[in-house]
Amino acid sequence: MHTRSGFTLLELAILLLVLGLLVGGILKWQEGAGQASQAVSTSAR
Repeated sequence: MHTRSGFTLLELAILLLVLGLLVGGILKWQEGAGQASQAVSTSAR
């Protein structure tokens, strides 16, 4: 058994999938938080 360097295609695919889910979740959360703060500021007027 020889040691290998670098990532396999499967490992890269999983890494990209996880990063995509994280970025998507953060963007959705920020968007929801922005709408909630706008609702609060408009109802206070």
